[in-house]
Amino acid sequence: MKYSKAFKEKAVKKVLQMRDTQSMGTIAKELNIPKATLYTWVKNTSNSRVTDGVLTLANKLQILKRATA
Repeated sequence: MKYSKAFKEKAVKKVLQMRDTQSMGTIAKELNIPKATLYTWVKNTSNSRVTDGVLTLANKLQILKRATA
């Protein structure tokens, strides 16, 4: 299934905003997408290493800057 760029960006933003309170698996389930797909979007957006779905604060800031630019 193809997802729009806007949907992908919204999903990544949600991960960054909710990461401290919800797991990536929970967010993926809410969005009705595979966890692996969401993980890949986050990883590709950050252009940095994401280990076990954990993002550093620096990674979060970098992703947010790109998403709002």
